[in-house]
Amino acid sequence: MKAILVREFGGLEVLKLEEIPTPKPAAGQVLVRIRAAGVNPYDTYMRAGTYAVKPLLPYTPGSDGAGVVEAIGDGVNYRWRPLTGRDKVPSLVDEMGYFYNSDRIHECLARAKLDELEVEFRAQIELALKYIPNISHLSAHMGCTNISPEVRALTIRLAREYKIPVDPEWDYKGFVGYDGPHKTSEQKIQSFINMLNKLEPGKTYIFLDHPGICNDELKAVYHIGYEDVAADRQGVVDAWTSDKVKEAIKKRSIQLISYQDAGK
Repeated sequence: MKAILVREFGGLEVLKLEEIPTPKPAAGQVLVRIRAAGVNPYDTYMRAGTYAVKPLLPYTPGSDGAGVVEAIGDGVNYRWRPLTGRDKVPSLVDEMGYFYNSDRIHECLARAKLDELEVEFRAQIELALKYIPNISHLSAHMGCTNISPEVRALTIRLAREYKIPVDPEWDYKGFVGYDGPHKTSEQKIQSFINMLNKLEPGKTYIFLDHPGICNDELKAVYHIGYEDVAADRQGVVDAWTSDKVKEAIKKRSIQLISYQDAGK
């Protein structure tokens, strides 16, 4: 990564743009890719060496910034807030203004108001459409759009209004998974091919997994009992892009269809 380094105190000439290793967040820290930064008067005094407290050289000046969190260290609570703000959807958030954790989901179910759910659902759909005009489908993590018949009806109504296909009412008999061990990339590839070889002609199947790239951001996402999230999900990418898998699909004349087509 690139950074401005000050190796000696002085004027503007001491500001040097250099290439440095990308830092890794320690416990309690986050790594932020800066998109905008500000300059305070004391930054200039610090650079000149006239400030009451002098930093250890070399250092990178600046303390005001905004950007995107790319990775988190151990012990960092990573939580989500509603797009609409806690004041507009108070029944959906806890006392800190965040969505409820899974261990308090019963409180959310008891408090959630349908009109506030619609406000937040609309905001999320419209934000997604702003950046991804050709959304393939409308879905929800862990089935939160099916928490009640009323919420399911709301989801279907919004999907139709925004002209986005919604999760089809799948026949769960059509789901297939790895046929064999699938911890490593190599195991996933072989077990995926084993599964492909057992598919019956003329039938439609759905294979569901979570692809991801093994980078610092995904390495920071895990929970007790599932610590190797990044490696596991990189294995999914490896399997789905494997030349061996592609050859098996071609050999058996398997037709790959879109998520939208699965519901037709």
